[in-house]
Amino acid sequence: MENNINVSALAQNIAEQCKQFEESQEYKDMITNAVKKLYSNALDDVFRWGDFPDRVKAAIKEAMPTDVSNFVDLAKYNTLMMNTLKTTWEESGIQDSAVEQVQKATLKVISDMEVPHFVMLSDLLNAFIKCNESEAAENNWEKPYVLCKESTAVSEYWEIAFEEEPPLTYSHSFSSSKSKTYGFEFKNCLNIRALYEDKNNKAFKLHDGHKCYELYAGKVDDDILGKKAVKPHSHYEKLICALYFGNAYLVWDDVDPDDIYYPHGD
Repeated sequence: MENNINVSALAQNIAEQCKQFEESQEYKDMITNAVKKLYSNALDDVFRWGDFPDRVKAAIKEAMPTDVSNFVDLAKYNTLMMNTLKTTWEESGIQDSAVEQVQKATLKVISDMEVPHFVMLSDLLNAFIKCNESEAAENNWEKPYVLCKESTAVSEYWEIAFEEEPPLTYSHSFSSSKSKTYGFEFKNCLNIRALYEDKNNKAFKLHDGHKCYELYAGKVDDDILGKKAVKPHSHYEKLICALYFGNAYLVWDDVDPDDIYYPHGD
């Protein structure tokens, strides 16, 4: 039998079929499944890579408070854990795309913890006093070093900064050059701004008749919030976590930050 196959027409038909297939949903599904498999295999390799699994476990254990019963007042514990885990992943040298995928996957399985909606400023400062009262008694400190000032550029933006040890102003050797005038110079600093129900009409958000504020930046024991994961062991640190990580409101109740004393100094 004579072979009458038109090679040119056959090639054209194959090309047209390939083009149609590439435009079909079936082809798109094949690509999607292939990409999913690629990422799945990559993530499996990530979790098996070297000592990575042990490092993740150690990071989670390090971030855990010692008293599990206190979880109820820990703000957005999943966020705190993710900050700790992210540091571990980055130090492991894993590619950014893999880190992002692992973070998303981990967030799905870490439940949000219950957080307080409001934190009283008086409670926060009392918690700080409680943390340092033993050392203060040993050193005969009357009160902590506190700086409280409103921004000169924008109203209702405040810096409330404090350290456990009082300044040198309490001794005759005080020099004005030694005093601290900015919040970032202190070990602990709350950068807060007022919240409004209606900002145009200056209608503040209130709780029990007191203004509510947002903690948008700050420091805890010289660690900048958001840059390094806070390990909340004390009640004071947990309240800071509630404000920064958990978006709790800081309520400026009837307390003057400049007028707080250690128990033996009242």
